[in-house]
Amino acid sequence: MIKITGLILIFLASVMTGLFLSGKLNEKIKFLMSIKTLFYYFKREISYQAPSLKELFSENSDCLTVELTKMIAEKLDSGMSMEDSVNFSFENAECVKLLGRDEERDLRRIFSEIGKGDFESQISILENAVEKTDIFIDNAIEEKNKKSKVCLASSIYAGLAAVIIFI
Repeated sequence: MIKITGLILIFLASVMTGLFLSGKLNEKIKFLMSIKTLFYYFKREISYQAPSLKELFSENSDCLTVELTKMIAEKLDSGMSMEDSVNFSFENAECVKLLGRDEERDLRRIFSEIGKGDFESQISILENAVEKTDIFIDNAIEEKNKKSKVCLASSIYAGLAAVIIFI
């Protein structure tokens, strides 16, 4: 009886591992969608009231991106340049760890460009940022569809293998 209970626990642990790994991919998609919403917010705010960069970043209330934007706003407030604030924040914010290398590099560049140039160039940068983020989201959804099946299937097979070995 104890052996059967142990086998069931091993199998369930394997399945839960697969579900956990699959869930991480969902978090990445939600974060990228949040970034896209943030770019729309920036575009709207710049179009209607042209706030300072500090105001723009500190007024974000989206729970998924607030860590990143608040960190950028704090660094801008302390006198850092926009580029240094973005680099520091991307290196230290936990939410950024969900991104791949290419996504992180491109988003760093986009965030660093916000505030440079005139009104129309900032709007153009944000429009391009939304398009780029759409590509990231599509790629993340495609990756999730592939990897979540693999994660779940491989964890189930690992659990079954462990059960067979211990029988």
